[in-house]
Amino acid sequence: MRANILALLPLAVLSSVGASTVFLKQDEYIGDDFYEHWQWETFDDPTHGRTNYVDQSAARQHNLSFANSQKFVMRADDVSVIPESARGRDSIRISSKASYDEALFVIDVTHMPTGCATWPAWWTVSAAGPWPSGGEIDIIEGVNLGTENLASLHTTAGCSMPHDRAQTGTTISTDCDAALNSNQGCGTLFTEPDSDTAEYEPAIAQAEDVAGSTSLSATTSSYSSSTTVSSTGSIASYQTYSAAEVETSPSSVFNWSTPYATDATASSSPSAYGMWSDPVSFAQGAVAAPEEAISDVSTATDAASFFSVGAGGELERRADASIPSFGAPFNAVGGGFYAMSKSRAGGINVWFWPRTSTSVPVEVRYGGAVAAPSVSWGTPAATFPTNDNCPYGDHFDAHRMVFDLTLCGDWAGNAWASSGCGKDAGTCEDFVNNNPQAFKDAFWEINSVRVYVPAPNSW
Repeated sequence: MRANILALLPLAVLSSVGASTVFLKQDEYIGDDFYEHWQWETFDDPTHGRTNYVDQSAARQHNLSFANSQKFVMRADDVSVIPESARGRDSIRISSKASYDEALFVIDVTHMPTGCATWPAWWTVSAAGPWPSGGEIDIIEGVNLGTENLASLHTTAGCSMPHDRAQTGTTISTDCDAALNSNQGCGTLFTEPDSDTAEYEPAIAQAEDVAGSTSLSATTSSYSSSTTVSSTGSIASYQTYSAAEVETSPSSVFNWSTPYATDATASSSPSAYGMWSDPVSFAQGAVAAPEEAISDVSTATDAASFFSVGAGGELERRADASIPSFGAPFNAVGGGFYAMSKSRAGGINVWFWPRTSTSVPVEVRYGGAVAAPSVSWGTPAATFPTNDNCPYGDHFDAHRMVFDLTLCGDWAGNAWASSGCGKDAGTCEDFVNNNPQAFKDAFWEINSVRVYVPAPNSW
């Protein structure tokens, strides 16, 4: 953990921003700091997951966690078949040794756990307890194949939220009492339309929109002689950081040394539209989405031509794209940044920025010594006012941070069938026991967690 820097800041710095909104960086956790300054918890999962939380020694010994000077990774086991007599699949739950009352929490995360049966969360909870006394704040949370983050509060009785408030997300529930509605709490779903990382429909589908047919004439690529692809099968939707760059210079975006697609005449089993199957191979970034069936394509065409069709010769943005705040879409854009402020005067607010966003505040992206949430940060994705309907002093105190990765459990298990995972196994528990390979993406990759506290006299 990096040294406390409050005493190092000159008064001139503090006076350069509005006093009512100033936070000063107190603690920073990067790499090995998570081994030294966080507790590794091994008790039974309180949410009844098919999970075996292991200690730090076991996690490092079995490659469930590693760190360097820039990264910290923790994951679920993805190699073992689990006997029914076992407590569950090995996973990790850690909590910060330090606790914070009024504070601003900022995380830079590259990858979060995703996939059927997963239930990852980053949250804060009262260090004094017992739960739910002192409150719980879920900052990042979701299950299974979900793609929209849910931020929520869980409190003692007497805390509720207005349905309509200044946030970009959608109110899901308003009573924060953990004793009601099976501990649903009061939650906001991150449904904000994505204006920075636009999602585009496949260019071949645009061709059908424009021409009424997906039968295109074959063309010769000027970028590679081996980019002709099979004209049947399916293609994935994709996202790109810069439609213009893809449109004008596809060779700079694709790594042609990788055989994404092969000439239909040169292979008996060509990779159908494989150039969209691996977002890691996009120099500028892309996101693979659920595949869209294409059944009436009859003419082979090359990769370059896919980027020259569509209205006006440009890729068309999908109107239904939402901000990639959770799951596979979040990971495919390289993750992003979350911030949560917690104070008596300002209530509880949660912001999110994808890594690709041009709106990430400088102090958030680069870990500045001073952070001042303001209009420049934009409207929070979720806001929870602590006024007469939820007095701060009655429901919140000093919190410690928690990361966990539950498998199945009260939420992911109960949502198993409705979330699209039911086809993979009869029950969530059977899936966890018998499909270790399904958990290859069930890991956290964290660049940093930074905690800021209010500057003196800032409220």
